[in-house]
Amino acid sequence: LLLLAAIRDDPGMAQAYEDLGHLAREGGEGAAASAGSPQAASEWYLQSARHDPLNDSRWVNLGLSLSEAGDAARAKRALRAARRLNPANGNAVRALAVIAWKEKDWALCREYFARLLELRPADPEATYWLRRVEEELRPGDRTP
Repeated sequence: LLLLAAIRDDPGMAQAYEDLGHLAREGGEGAAASAGSPQAASEWYLQSARHDPLNDSRWVNLGLSLSEAGDAARAKRALRAARRLNPANGNAVRALAVIAWKEKDWALCREYFARLLELRPADPEATYWLRRVEEELRPGDRTP
């Protein structure tokens, strides 16, 4: 309720919108939450990004919640916006790689995981997933 009051007092308060998005995403209590609803979180994150459009993290949160809600097209747009603002945002790159994996776009997935390893050379998870993507791309394997 304090966050809603903060928005009422200052409608441009991007952090309050983002906090409400976190609560909705986690299934927090109160008017912001819809039992862990990524759709509800996406609406709050969208408001946060609109009020602070130069903050790449706000776009990443929007992209993650849209992806969780099953809206890959809008998620990719939000995550690409984050990368335009900050090409070194590893969270945006990782999220785009995960979407590419789900869509079985192996070449794009490889590109994203390779970029993630450039940003985070010691990331064992990115190393593992890049190896898995390479397996998918091998001739005769499960490539589409």
